[in-house]
Amino acid sequence: GNGSGNYDLRSLKNRIFSEWLQTSKYNVLDGGNFEMYCTNKDGYEYCELWYRIEEKQIG
Repeated sequence: GNGSGNYDLRSLKNRIFSEWLQTSKYNVLDGGNFEMYCTNKDGYEYCELWYRIEEKQIG
């Protein structure tokens, strides 16, 4: 998100896999990936996406 509390989670996930992952030096590993929905002490709601990753092997 951009700090406004409004975001499109599906679009964010798509961008992770279609944009960031394609140009990063990491691969996403199977299993153990999760979403965490939280509210901070000021009432701001946010979501964290956690993915298991490993550095791509070159060669």
